[in-house]
Amino acid sequence: MDILEKSNSVAREIYISTRGITRPKDTKKAAGSLENQTEPELSSAKKMMKDLSPLPRKSNSKEKVEGIQTPKKSRSEEKILTVEDMKNDQYAEVKRELEIVKEELNMLKLGMAAALEEKSKGEKQTKTKISSYSSSLQPVKKDTGKESEKKALVEFAKSETQLENEADQISSKIEQAKKKLKDIIVDLQQTRELEFDMRSDSLDHRTGSFRKQEDWQAELEAAKKELALVKEENFQYLTSMDIIRNELKHVMAELSRLKKIEEKSDSIIEDLNSKILKSKTKLEAVSLAVEKAKSIESNLSYTLEQLKTEAENAKKEKELPVKESVNLEAEIHNTKFEIGQIEERLLNATKEFEAVKSSEDLAVENLRSLIENIMTARALVPQQGSLITISKFEYEYLTGRAVGAEEIADKKVAASQAWIEAIKANEKDILIKIDLAQKEIRGKELVEEREALTTKRSNSGKRMVEGAQLYNRKQNWERNARLHRKIMKGNDNSTPSRKDNHNFTPSRKGNDNLAPSRRGNGNNSTPSNKLILAYES
Repeated sequence: MDILEKSNSVAREIYISTRGITRPKDTKKAAGSLENQTEPELSSAKKMMKDLSPLPRKSNSKEKVEGIQTPKKSRSEEKILTVEDMKNDQYAEVKRELEIVKEELNMLKLGMAAALEEKSKGEKQTKTKISSYSSSLQPVKKDTGKESEKKALVEFAKSETQLENEADQISSKIEQAKKKLKDIIVDLQQTRELEFDMRSDSLDHRTGSFRKQEDWQAELEAAKKELALVKEENFQYLTSMDIIRNELKHVMAELSRLKKIEEKSDSIIEDLNSKILKSKTKLEAVSLAVEKAKSIESNLSYTLEQLKTEAENAKKEKELPVKESVNLEAEIHNTKFEIGQIEERLLNATKEFEAVKSSEDLAVENLRSLIENIMTARALVPQQGSLITISKFEYEYLTGRAVGAEEIADKKVAASQAWIEAIKANEKDILIKIDLAQKEIRGKELVEEREALTTKRSNSGKRMVEGAQLYNRKQNWERNARLHRKIMKGNDNSTPSRKDNHNFTPSRKGNDNLAPSRRGNGNNSTPSNKLILAYES
């Protein structure tokens, strides 16, 4: 039973390996592992067959010896019955083993059929690959000017090597499968011989009944027929293997023929590629020369433009310092002239200042002497009226101060008028802004009124509130505008009083200037007294 189980496992592995023949790329490692596993199993199965082959003979000899030692029928009958039972059991086991062997043969048939189908598929795939490669060669030959020729050639060479490797692997695997089938057939023949030996031994020991012997003979004839059928099937398998070999030879011959054609086409393509590469190198050199010439032209034009711009900039830079030098010379001349004039003016001013200082000193001394004389004269002369005698110098001095005060007052009046005009202009701007704001408010009110009219009657209370709010806003705006106008009018009315005050300032200053004369009167004159200025000739 162990041998049969091992043979079953070997047959299954062979079937799996034959299925993987068409897929050499994916199952290289699996095939190697299966070969490594099946070889020791086959060797162990052969050893077991060799060990089991003498066992039935030994059992037969033992039974014969036992039969000789028991001459008595009474004792021998019981022993014969036990031996017959044992042999019947062995016969049943042999039948089972035969059925298992039949199943294995069926499995082998299926495996061979699958191998043939996969072989045909592989041939079809090789044919399709060859046709695809030949079809790919045609556009390669046509499109020789393209850069993809080298890649196509490399891929074609790789595909050729792959096809060769696949063919070698397929042939090697087929040979291995043939060897394994031969070993299995040998093992089956050995098992059949053992079965025949067992059956012959069992027939020798069956002396009890002739009917059983006839059954055994019929079974033996059936077994012989089955063996003949098995032999015929083996012969058919061998013939199919020969057919497969012949087909493989034809395939290899076709592959060699295609290789020769491909080598010729490769040589032609290589020549064309060499010519194309030479022409490409020439074209590349020409294109590079043209590009270099274009780049040189562009660089020259760019450099010429740069030189032109640089020349213009250099001219401008040269002209600028010349202009600047001319301007500087003119400015230096003018500054020198102005400095000379200023120096002359300073000299004249210093001279005038010295003369003025000397004249002022003299005038101060004269004033002091005159004041002293006047004071002494006034002290000596008794006052009989409201008239005061003043010297010519005092009269001129007082009139000159009054004229200066009037000029200052006129300037202040002009400044106040300008300020008033500016305020009026600001007021006009403010009024314009107020008018614009009122117009915007009116427009918003009209929009709100229109929106209020479009609303529903249920919102009448809200409308009244909004109308009251709008009315209040109008009143507030009008009040603010009125107040602003009143303020501006008050400012306009207040400006003339400022003018009057400015007009009165000279009189105040004149009174201040007359204060020294009052002191000379000895504080006898009242504020209501009129001052009469007399001119002493």
